[in-house]
Amino acid sequence: MCDWLADIGNSSAKLFDGENIVHLAKEELMRYKDARIAYVCVDTQLIPQLRHFRGWIDVAAHAEVAGGYETMGEDRKVLCSYIKDGVIVDAGSAITIDVMRNGVYQGGFLYPGVRAMERAYAFISPRLKCEIKHVQPKLAKDTCAQIRYGALVPLARHIATLGEPVFLTGGDANLLSKLLPQARVDQKLLFTAMQHIITRKGLC
Repeated sequence: MCDWLADIGNSSAKLFDGENIVHLAKEELMRYKDARIAYVCVDTQLIPQLRHFRGWIDVAAHAEVAGGYETMGEDRKVLCSYIKDGVIVDAGSAITIDVMRNGVYQGGFLYPGVRAMERAYAFISPRLKCEIKHVQPKLAKDTCAQIRYGALVPLARHIATLGEPVFLTGGDANLLSKLLPQARVDQKLLFTAMQHIITRKGLC
Protein backbone atom coordinates (compact mmCIF):
# COMPACT_ATOMS: atom_id res chain seq x y z
CA MET A 1 0.00 0.00 0.00
CA CYS A 2 1.13 3.55 -0.69
CA ASP A 3 1.36 5.88 2.29
CA TRP A 4 0.05 8.84 0.29
CA LEU A 5 -1.23 9.92 -3.09
CA ALA A 6 0.32 13.22 -4.20
CA ASP A 7 -1.04 15.83 -6.59
CA ILE A 8 1.87 18.16 -7.35
CA GLY A 9 0.80 21.23 -9.27
CA ASN A 10 2.56 24.29 -10.62
CA SER A 11 2.21 26.30 -7.43
CA SER A 12 1.63 23.83 -4.56
CA ALA A 13 1.04 20.19 -3.67
CA LYS A 14 -1.66 18.06 -2.06
CA LEU A 15 -1.26 14.76 -0.23
CA PHE A 16 -4.15 12.34 0.26
CA ASP A 17 -4.17 9.46 2.74
CA GLY A 18 -7.48 7.97 1.63
CA GLU A 19 -9.55 10.25 3.84
CA ASN A 20 -7.88 13.62 4.33
CA ILE A 21 -6.17 16.08 1.99
CA VAL A 22 -3.08 17.90 3.26
CA HIS A 23 -2.04 21.09 1.43
CA LEU A 24 1.64 22.01 1.40
CA ALA A 25 4.28 23.97 -0.47
CA LYS A 26 6.29 21.93 -2.97
CA GLU A 27 9.45 22.56 -0.93
CA GLU A 28 7.91 20.56 1.92
CA LEU A 29 7.77 17.39 -0.21
CA MET A 30 11.36 16.63 0.80
CA ARG A 31 10.05 15.64 4.23
CA TYR A 32 8.28 12.72 2.55
CA LYS A 33 11.15 11.51 0.33
CA ASP A 34 11.43 8.21 2.23
CA ALA A 35 7.67 7.50 2.18
CA ARG A 36 5.91 5.32 -0.37
CA ILE A 37 4.01 7.78 -2.54
CA ALA A 38 2.14 7.51 -5.83
CA TYR A 39 2.18 10.90 -7.50
CA VAL A 40 1.12 13.01 -10.43
CA CYS A 41 3.38 16.01 -11.08
CA VAL A 42 2.95 18.75 -13.69
CA ASP A 43 6.10 20.63 -12.66
CA THR A 44 8.54 19.40 -15.32
CA GLN A 45 11.55 20.82 -13.43
CA LEU A 46 10.66 18.82 -10.32
CA ILE A 47 10.00 15.45 -12.00
CA PRO A 48 13.70 14.43 -12.38
CA GLN A 49 14.21 14.95 -8.63
CA LEU A 50 11.14 12.90 -7.72
CA ARG A 51 12.41 9.98 -9.81
CA HIS A 52 15.32 9.65 -7.40
CA PHE A 53 12.97 8.97 -4.47
CA ARG A 54 12.98 5.16 -4.28
CA GLY A 55 9.45 4.68 -2.98
CA TRP A 56 7.78 7.17 -5.33
CA ILE A 57 5.69 6.01 -8.31
CA ASP A 58 4.77 8.22 -11.28
CA VAL A 59 1.12 7.30 -11.89
CA ALA A 60 0.84 9.30 -15.12
CA ALA A 61 3.46 7.04 -16.72
CA HIS A 62 0.89 4.23 -16.47
CA ALA A 63 -2.14 6.18 -17.73
CA GLU A 64 -3.53 5.38 -21.17
CA VAL A 65 -5.81 7.72 -23.13
CA ALA A 66 -7.19 6.65 -26.51
CA GLY A 67 -6.92 9.60 -28.87
CA GLY A 68 -4.61 11.51 -26.53
CA TYR A 69 -1.46 13.36 -27.57
CA GLU A 70 2.20 13.22 -26.58
CA THR A 71 2.47 16.52 -24.68
CA MET A 72 -0.76 16.05 -22.72
CA GLY A 73 -0.36 17.21 -19.11
CA GLU A 74 0.16 14.45 -16.57
CA ASP A 75 -2.90 15.34 -14.48
CA ARG A 76 -5.11 15.64 -17.56
CA LYS A 77 -3.86 12.29 -18.81
CA VAL A 78 -4.76 10.57 -15.54
CA LEU A 79 -8.20 12.18 -15.38
CA CYS A 80 -8.99 11.32 -19.00
CA SER A 81 -7.92 7.73 -18.50
CA TYR A 82 -10.54 7.46 -15.75
CA ILE A 83 -13.50 9.48 -17.10
CA LYS A 84 -14.71 7.64 -20.19
CA ASP A 85 -17.59 9.96 -21.03
CA GLY A 86 -17.88 13.59 -20.00
CA VAL A 87 -16.35 17.05 -19.84
CA ILE A 88 -13.53 17.36 -17.31
CA VAL A 89 -12.84 20.86 -15.98
CA ASP A 90 -9.84 21.29 -13.69
CA ALA A 91 -9.85 24.84 -12.31
CA GLY A 92 -6.35 25.20 -10.91
CA SER A 93 -3.39 27.47 -11.80
CA ALA A 94 -4.66 27.02 -15.33
CA ILE A 95 -8.20 25.95 -16.18
CA THR A 96 -8.12 22.87 -18.38
CA ILE A 97 -11.12 21.52 -20.26
CA ASP A 98 -11.08 18.04 -21.79
CA VAL A 99 -13.83 16.10 -23.53
CA MET A 100 -14.07 12.31 -23.45
CA ARG A 101 -16.69 10.37 -25.42
CA ASN A 102 -16.98 6.57 -25.43
CA GLY A 103 -13.49 6.28 -23.96
CA VAL A 104 -11.85 8.38 -26.70
CA TYR A 105 -10.32 11.82 -26.21
CA GLN A 106 -12.11 14.40 -28.37
CA GLY A 107 -9.88 17.37 -27.59
CA GLY A 108 -9.86 20.25 -25.18
CA PHE A 109 -8.49 23.68 -24.42
CA LEU A 110 -6.77 25.70 -21.73
CA TYR A 111 -7.77 28.93 -20.04
CA PRO A 112 -5.79 31.09 -17.60
CA GLY A 113 -6.55 30.25 -13.99
CA VAL A 114 -8.46 32.73 -11.84
CA ARG A 115 -5.32 34.07 -10.08
CA ALA A 116 -3.56 34.43 -13.44
CA MET A 117 -6.50 36.45 -14.77
CA GLU A 118 -6.45 38.70 -11.71
CA ARG A 119 -2.75 39.40 -12.27
CA ALA A 120 -3.28 40.04 -15.98
CA TYR A 121 -5.99 42.64 -15.38
CA ALA A 122 -3.93 44.38 -12.67
CA PHE A 123 -0.93 44.45 -15.04
CA ILE A 124 -2.99 46.39 -17.58
CA SER A 125 -3.91 49.05 -15.04
CA PRO A 126 -4.05 49.40 -11.22
CA ARG A 127 -7.67 50.44 -11.74
CA LEU A 128 -8.41 46.91 -12.94
CA LYS A 129 -7.13 45.23 -9.78
CA CYS A 130 -9.99 43.02 -8.64
CA GLU A 131 -10.50 39.72 -6.82
CA ILE A 132 -12.51 37.23 -8.85
CA LYS A 133 -14.16 35.59 -5.85
CA HIS A 134 -17.77 35.51 -7.07
CA VAL A 135 -19.57 36.20 -10.32
CA GLN A 136 -23.06 36.99 -11.53
CA PRO A 137 -24.14 35.67 -14.97
CA LYS A 138 -25.42 39.03 -16.22
CA LEU A 139 -23.96 42.15 -17.77
CA ALA A 140 -22.61 44.50 -15.12
CA LYS A 141 -22.28 48.24 -14.53
CA ASP A 142 -19.14 48.41 -12.40
CA THR A 143 -15.56 47.54 -13.29
CA CYS A 144 -15.00 44.64 -10.89
CA ALA A 145 -18.26 42.96 -11.79
CA GLN A 146 -17.45 43.36 -15.49
CA ILE A 147 -14.03 41.77 -14.97
CA ARG A 148 -15.61 38.85 -13.11
CA TYR A 149 -18.20 38.43 -15.86
CA GLY A 150 -15.66 38.59 -18.67
CA ALA A 151 -13.28 36.22 -16.91
CA LEU A 152 -15.67 33.33 -16.31
CA VAL A 153 -19.14 33.67 -17.83
CA PRO A 154 -18.09 33.17 -21.51
CA LEU A 155 -15.98 30.19 -20.42
CA ALA A 156 -18.83 28.60 -18.46
CA ARG A 157 -21.26 29.12 -21.32
CA HIS A 158 -18.90 27.43 -23.75
CA ILE A 159 -18.37 24.50 -21.38
CA ALA A 160 -22.15 24.11 -21.18
CA THR A 161 -22.26 23.56 -24.97
CA LEU A 162 -19.84 20.61 -24.80
CA GLY A 163 -22.40 18.19 -23.38
CA GLU A 164 -22.81 16.33 -20.12
CA PRO A 165 -21.83 15.14 -17.62
CA VAL A 166 -19.50 17.93 -16.53
CA PHE A 167 -16.94 17.12 -13.82
CA LEU A 168 -15.45 20.06 -11.91
CA THR A 169 -12.32 19.83 -9.79
CA GLY A 170 -9.48 22.09 -8.68
CA GLY A 171 -9.18 25.02 -6.32
CA ASP A 172 -11.72 27.23 -8.10
CA ALA A 173 -14.22 24.49 -8.91
CA ASN A 174 -16.79 25.88 -6.47
CA LEU A 175 -16.56 29.32 -8.08
CA LEU A 176 -17.21 27.89 -11.55
CA SER A 177 -19.97 25.64 -10.23
CA LYS A 178 -22.11 28.73 -9.58
CA LEU A 179 -22.23 29.15 -13.36
CA LEU A 180 -22.49 25.43 -14.10
CA PRO A 181 -25.14 24.15 -11.67
CA GLN A 182 -25.42 20.84 -13.53
CA ALA A 183 -21.73 20.05 -12.96
CA ARG A 184 -20.47 17.50 -10.44
CA VAL A 185 -17.91 19.06 -8.10
CA ASP A 186 -15.33 16.58 -6.79
CA GLN A 187 -12.12 17.82 -5.21
CA LYS A 188 -10.84 14.25 -4.91
CA LEU A 189 -11.40 13.37 -8.57
CA LEU A 190 -7.70 13.18 -9.46
CA PHE A 191 -6.99 10.99 -6.44
CA THR A 192 -9.85 8.68 -7.41
CA ALA A 193 -8.45 8.47 -10.94
CA MET A 194 -4.98 7.77 -9.57
CA GLN A 195 -6.27 5.01 -7.32
CA HIS A 196 -8.08 3.45 -10.29
CA ILE A 197 -4.78 3.20 -12.20
CA ILE A 198 -2.87 2.00 -9.13
CA THR A 199 -5.37 -0.79 -8.53
CA ARG A 200 -5.58 -1.81 -12.20
CA LYS A 201 -1.80 -1.84 -12.66
CA GLY A 202 -0.91 -3.17 -9.20
CA LEU A 203 1.44 -0.27 -8.53
CA CYS A 204 1.30 -0.15 -4.73
